[in-house]
Amino acid sequence: MRNYRIMIVDDEYEVREGIAGRVDWDAAGFTIVATAENGQDALEKSEFLDLDVVLTDIKMPYMDGLTLGAELQKRSPATKLIILSGFDEFEYAKEAIKLNVLEYVLKPVNADELLQVLLRAKARLDAEFRAKQDVEALRARYEQALPLLRDQCLREILAGSVPADEAARLIAQYGIRLDITNPMIVAAFDTSAHIPAGSVITPELLPVSVRAQIDAALEGKCSYATFLSFYTVIVVSSWATDPVDNMMMTANEICAECKSLFGVEITAGIGRRCTEVSYLRESLFEARAALEYVRVVGGGKAIYIRDVEHMTRHPVMLDSRYEQRLIAAVKFGSAEQIESEIEEILTGLSGAQPGDWKYRAYVTGILNALGQIIGRYDLPAEEIMGGEGMLLFQEGGKADRSALKQWLIAVCLRICGYMSQRRSSMAGTLVEKAKQFIAEHFANGDISVERVCEHLHISQSYFSSIFKQDTGKSFVQYVTDLRMDRAAELLRETDEKTYAIAQQVGYDEPNYFSYVFKRRFGVSPSQYRGK
Repeated sequence: MRNYRIMIVDDEYEVREGIAGRVDWDAAGFTIVATAENGQDALEKSEFLDLDVVLTDIKMPYMDGLTLGAELQKRSPATKLIILSGFDEFEYAKEAIKLNVLEYVLKPVNADELLQVLLRAKARLDAEFRAKQDVEALRARYEQALPLLRDQCLREILAGSVPADEAARLIAQYGIRLDITNPMIVAAFDTSAHIPAGSVITPELLPVSVRAQIDAALEGKCSYATFLSFYTVIVVSSWATDPVDNMMMTANEICAECKSLFGVEITAGIGRRCTEVSYLRESLFEARAALEYVRVVGGGKAIYIRDVEHMTRHPVMLDSRYEQRLIAAVKFGSAEQIESEIEEILTGLSGAQPGDWKYRAYVTGILNALGQIIGRYDLPAEEIMGGEGMLLFQEGGKADRSALKQWLIAVCLRICGYMSQRRSSMAGTLVEKAKQFIAEHFANGDISVERVCEHLHISQSYFSSIFKQDTGKSFVQYVTDLRMDRAAELLRETDEKTYAIAQQVGYDEPNYFSYVFKRRFGVSPSQYRGK
């Protein structure tokens, strides 16, 4: 197990060095990554350190150990404290207990005592680490979440988001009872029908009850899996013999049983059989489409899509995996990634010819995916799509594959350019607004990342990222430099007292102002003025 990272905080140099030099830290399981001479100094340094433990004195100038602990708890809740203090007042101890404290030790402490403190702290940290790694506990949580994982997995498979080989692995991993080596079929049971007065069932319980009837009817007849989608129960089943006849017969039985038990008219839409996982998406599409014919053929029974729509081909859809990858590529990818995604997407046109139904339908799917981004981010559609490209689609997708590929790449690159420009512009605008806010409020001692982010209505993590990227400094560094530059200017150009200048640049404690100033310029404020 790795050593834990620790910072030592004490305002006395001899104490800090004495603590650091008296213990075999590696043997104790710790590595000293920093020292600090007060709480404020420690807090600033903690921004750049992945700390496990802070060993700190309580009584220090500028920021005491308990205030430091409270701030660390807000910024880095996992960081633990070891409190060293010469004060054993009970109120200090009670306060420390609230602050993620591993040990509370009275000074002076000798090397052996400190080693024992560190070993106890390590034992507690190790125990917490092992608890997080507890395989049995993780297994129990996994088993508890498994029904939801199965449902979600099935949804993703039917959405076309999972490659066929990956689908087979996930079906086995989650224990989904579906034999994908046999012919499969999808059925959708609509439970949104009117419930008559006096029925024993309620609207919220009806989908669950229908699902229970489906389980009872299919158990032992086939392998199957179900999930709820609002007021629809989706069933994917696999049959050793013809799945259409079997599912039609069973679905009619289920509808009749629900009518008998609850007095509710349940209708089932059934898609066509498929022999590959990749076609389950289309079978679900057809099952839902079949339900729309309830107005024509009546409800309370199973409706098979081929009885009401005499289609000779599966509906052509852009695979949702390709769709998601295309959207990701145009938003964040390079030119090479975009070209690669377009090339892979166009493999779906295998066997299709420019101008035929499959070609047109598939290209329309690609166009719809791009249109989502254009519409969502309010991009200039005419500039992005181009007159020539729009003409290609108005003519029914008659462009050959090579011309289509080049046009799609050009469109995606234009979208990518607009998105990149907009992100940079938005980030730049936010940083400029932050700088303006800081310039107007840095004289307030309570200015903080929280206040700036509240003003900008963005998260602290995002702000910290774009601010550091733009300025090369953390928020604290930037504010400190701004205050010091202003203080230096006032020292050069005015005769105001040091304490007054400290207040003007946001420091209520003149001594701490002098401490920070000397750390920045190497001399005290009075020495700086005397140059």
